[in-house]
Amino acid sequence: MPTPVDADGLDVAASERLLATERIQATDTTPQHQYPMNVCLSAERRLLDLASPHRFAIIENDYNHDCHYDGRPVLPFGGG
Repeated sequence: MPTPVDADGLDVAASERLLATERIQATDTTPQHQYPMNVCLSAERRLLDLASPHRFAIIENDYNHDCHYDGRPVLPFGGG
């Protein structure tokens, strides 16, 4: 099921509304370049706070983690 993306990445409020009515088993995200806006998904929008209580897996499809032009790359969800 597609989830809206805005200028700041994944729309977490839309994800919460979806979780209120649907059972989600997993989500596939591309945090470095959110399509179609091509923005980097912020730590606040990475669904980590929703995954545990709703018991779904997060698949981080970060195939281009090292492809960036400015600054340091954003660490994977579990990176620290």
